[in-house]
Amino acid sequence: MSVPEKPRLRSTVGVATDPADPGWVWLFDQSRMTRYLVRLPEALVPVLQLFNGDYSLRDIQTLVMRLCGGTLIPLEFLEYLVNQLDVALLLDSPRYAACVAELLSEPVRPSACRGVYAEQPDALRAQLDALFAAPRGPGAPGPLELRADLVGLLIPHMDYQRGGIGYAWAYRELLEACDAELFIVMGTSHYGTRRFILTRKHFATPLGVVETDQDFVQELAEAYGDGLFQEEVAHWPEHSIELQAVWLQHCLGNRRPFRIVPLLVGSFHDCIYNDCPPHEREDIYLLIRAMRLAVEKSGKKVCFIASGDLAHIGPKFGDPTRLDQEQLDHSRQRDLQFLQLLEKIQTQEVHQFVARERDQRRLCGYPALYVLLSVAQPTRGRLLYYDQYVAPDGSESVSYAALAFYGQ
Repeated sequence: MSVPEKPRLRSTVGVATDPADPGWVWLFDQSRMTRYLVRLPEALVPVLQLFNGDYSLRDIQTLVMRLCGGTLIPLEFLEYLVNQLDVALLLDSPRYAACVAELLSEPVRPSACRGVYAEQPDALRAQLDALFAAPRGPGAPGPLELRADLVGLLIPHMDYQRGGIGYAWAYRELLEACDAELFIVMGTSHYGTRRFILTRKHFATPLGVVETDQDFVQELAEAYGDGLFQEEVAHWPEHSIELQAVWLQHCLGNRRPFRIVPLLVGSFHDCIYNDCPPHEREDIYLLIRAMRLAVEKSGKKVCFIASGDLAHIGPKFGDPTRLDQEQLDHSRQRDLQFLQLLEKIQTQEVHQFVARERDQRRLCGYPALYVLLSVAQPTRGRLLYYDQYVAPDGSESVSYAALAFYGQ
């Protein structure tokens, strides 16, 4: 493909200093749609601000001369740089558009979480089984008893190495207390900008392909109206649904047929900062109504999964100081208060809790939880497991929980 005449960097391009040479930087895609990197001198970073789609390469050459006291960057070098950025899929260009179109044409979304779990099926099954048997794990699942009407679960979406025991507690409860044939997996959206993003794609895992319920997805989309597929490509780099698909395949793949509905749920910050109940936002109201209608029309036994973590605190997430024990204890106390509200199914109090904090602790699972409570309408919840991951250097802590929701 030809080099774009007026290059435009994609909005998700990030810059990181090369630790091996501070005079150089790496350009990378924060949305993880591409894993290619481009290395260039740090002095050229300001030039990239001109790659905004408004200027041709000759325009950029002239502007740089004016801004840098007559320094001339050869046109051939700019052409070379643009070509490297384009090949790396860091430009908003026909090449990138073609890549996205190819992804969207495929019926199956490939796995994207390399390194998070073992890639060989036997090794992956052993990895997950070991989490049941871990020192703080729940033990091996017992038989299906249907001792309660399990309608939903809060399950972590951390990597299995740090948060795996939380998954084990949740999936043991699912195996023992749930006979659902359809799982509506609402994952925290890390890469999209829209509130709700749906996909019809099936999900590939090392254990096989998890099928998406096409009829339910179509019914949900029709009941909601336009917009649910506008950023469908955000599903490709996302881990929050894939990590649940792997566990569902492991736990149920050899036991009974099941399907999923993959829905990404984005930020509720406008509700939090304006202290507006989420159901009063038109798009949230429409989604809740559409989901209820789709569940009723399907006639299927449904279980909702909110794939989300709790607090994200520390310098890694923008806090000013490294974490000490007092901060960790305070956050733990706040987490447990939040979880108690969830156990009591106090949906509006849950929102008020987050709103009062102004989401300072970044409870990423909250939006999916709100939808779960509003659609499934459980009568009680039960905390199965809670923990905090804390980085040894105090740079970050992410807390997470497994919590079950029951109906009548």
